[in-house]
Amino acid sequence: MSIVVYTESDQGRFKKAAFEAVHYGHLTAQSLGGACIALVIGAADAPESLGIYGASKVIHIANYEGGFESAAYAQITS
Repeated sequence: MSIVVYTESDQGRFKKAAFEAVHYGHLTAQSLGGACIALVIGAADAPESLGIYGASKVIHIANYEGGFESAAYAQITS
């Protein structure tokens, strides 16, 4: 089973909590025999760096320029 982790960035930089979430997502996915997938919405510096913390795949939607809007994020992730 794959685990998808939303990673928050602030002004293009990942918060510490994003790296921690990916790490724990990786541990959970590993225990379930799956993969950890990191989801990045908006500008982000070096999203591939999430692989260091255990993301086997990074989905980066870079062209989203709006602020956090739950309806827009729900549409993107469905």
